Amino acid sequence: MRRLKTLTLFTAALLTLAFTCADVRAQQPTQTSLVKAWEEVQKDDPETVTFEKVGERTYRFKTNRFPFDGELKVLKATVNQSEYAEDGTATGVIEYDLVGLSDEVEKKYEHSLENWEATNSLYFDGESKSWLSSEQYSARMSAKSKEIVRTQQQRQQDKEQTGLWLWLASTWGPLFGLAGFWAWLMKKSGLKNQRQYMNMATLHMQRSEEQMELNREHMKRAEELLARIAAAVETAERAKQ
Repeated sequence: MRRLKTLTLFTAALLTLAFTCADVRAQQPTQTSLVKAWEEVQKDDPETVTFEKVGERTYRFKTNRFPFDGELKVLKATVNQSEYAEDGTATGVIEYDLVGLSDEVEKKYEHSLENWEATNSLYFDGESKSWLSSEQYSARMSAKSKEIVRTQQQRQQDKEQTGLWLWLASTWGPLFGLAGFWAWLMKKSGLKNQRQYMNMATLHMQRSEEQMELNREHMKRAEELLARIAAAVETAERAKQ
């Protein structure tokens, strides 16, 4: 009875390990997962008329992008994963053969062919553990860039608010203290030195105004920097489009 229980536990442990390993493999960028993702991209392409698998990595393909209705073969699926990509990202390229495509069509529809060829490059996202098309990847990177800019802007605003309170405390605090001290001296020593004390207070206020002007200049430079960052992100998005 004890042997049976031990064997059952051992078998369950092996099954758990096997399922865990299978799940880890499924979340890794492989040639098989790349080809499957590429098939979905071709099917979802609004310009695709026919995309049917007729053999191992062989398809009947028809598209409105350029005149072609024939056999499409996948010659090779390549996955490139940099050793420096700690987030698990990778790139995948499908090398193909449009059987019977004439040189005349390639020349006349060069631009359309280039657009279609872009659908043969995919990107593996380490966060979602899935392959993304070029358009999906660009949209994701754009969203990340915007989020980074928003985060930086929020941090800058928080910093400015904190700096404002510190400035108020450092500027007006001593001023109020000086006013109190001046009132105390006035009461103690009379009006004899009133002009001297007023000059001291005026000098302090002038210095406070100069500090305020410096702070406003720093805030203006920070806003210009954020504007340049946002313009750079927008320019990058337009270039990708």
